[in-house]
Amino acid sequence: MGTVSTRSRQAAVAEIGGAWLVRQGVREHRGWAWIGAGVIPLGIYGFLATGQPERRSGAWSGIRGRRSAVSETGGLDQHRAGRVEAMEKDLREAERRLQAAQLAGDVQVLDELLDDRLIFTLGADTVTKADDLELHRTKAQIVNKLEEEQLTVLVEGTTGVTWFLGLVEGSVHGSPFAARMRYTRTWAHDDSHGWRVVAAHASAAE
Repeated sequence: MGTVSTRSRQAAVAEIGGAWLVRQGVREHRGWAWIGAGVIPLGIYGFLATGQPERRSGAWSGIRGRRSAVSETGGLDQHRAGRVEAMEKDLREAERRLQAAQLAGDVQVLDELLDDRLIFTLGADTVTKADDLELHRTKAQIVNKLEEEQLTVLVEGTTGVTWFLGLVEGSVHGSPFAARMRYTRTWAHDDSHGWRVVAAHASAAE
């Protein structure tokens, strides 16, 4: 087992928690003795500052303590990884729900998935949520085809980013268009609304 720094031991013991024992003026917990700002494994030195032998199997207790700390830390890491995985899955589903709403011209679903603060950037132009909904509501913009080639998602806390690459076909004010597009969307998550787009950028992929 590699060397464990004092700071790491302190963090491990702090995470484990539990009752402290006060004995002979030294605080002890699961095989680690704290003297001032330092920490030593009981049993390795065999006695404390008082000169009294430590009757417990301190070395093994210390090892068990470290193993327990590693186990708990591993459990926390697995919990975080599981939560991130679930958030990424939800974000991927939200992105595809958005694509389906664009294809169907479903203003109600788009309203749910677009944050009121949304700014969409395409070249030198910017579009707000209200602008986007109006295009779909009046059928000024119609999407006839939306084929996803690639979708990448990233989640950090309550913020997510999706990168879409695919073929988009339709018409704007009666003029047809067809292009292979890249969309980058930034999403924010809260318990009330789930994932919503707060910013988006589009560019031609070819």
